[in-house]
Amino acid sequence: IAMFDTDMNFIVTSRFWLEEFGQGYDYLAGRNHYVVNPDLPLVWKQVHQRVLSGEYLRNTNDLWVQADGSRHWFDWAANPWTDTNGKIGGIIITNEDVTARHQAELALRHSEARLALIVDQVKAGYWDWDFIGRQLFLSPEAKRQIGFDDCDIPTRREEWKARVHPDDLAFVLKLLKDYAAGLQSHYEAEFRFRHQDGHYRWFRSRSVILNDAHNRPCRMLGSSLDVT
Repeated sequence: IAMFDTDMNFIVTSRFWLEEFGQGYDYLAGRNHYVVNPDLPLVWKQVHQRVLSGEYLRNTNDLWVQADGSRHWFDWAANPWTDTNGKIGGIIITNEDVTARHQAELALRHSEARLALIVDQVKAGYWDWDFIGRQLFLSPEAKRQIGFDDCDIPTRREEWKARVHPDDLAFVLKLLKDYAAGLQSHYEAEFRFRHQDGHYRWFRSRSVILNDAHNRPCRMLGSSLDVT
């Protein structure tokens, strides 16, 4: 956090601001923000003028390309401060460097895109079963594999058990029980599952169980491949 006068000279800053944006100075009071940081984007300078006119502004994931070419993203908020007579005396800015979070989110989106491409190429379906909310998500391919539309997907465990071939059910349930008990590192099985058309199709299924903060199972994520 930093406090400025109407000419954008520093009045006071937090220790964090000094460490992150002080450009090596031991203190910033009395120094001009634009002299200390000559690479500030023009749009930020325009924001400062708007705030000095009385606006309260904020933004998230705002990019600052610094003089050395490094790219940083920030969440910030700026508001005017007033003196005892109610006259605007400058602005106060709070700033948080969220570069690591932004890069992690970007990497996740890229990973999801690659996964979606792979899943599409191999014709694998994937699913996500929320034990707490009792909600089931099926990818388009997973729905197609078993002949379901969005409106008629069963979400109750009993309905899915009823569709597993009777000769395979005990085997599948034992594998699930052993996995949940920690006797296996993952769940993987081949079994027959009844399609909406009434015929059984062979599937190879892999899944993992996710636990909550209390180490209780809360979700099951898996993939299925029609190997009929």
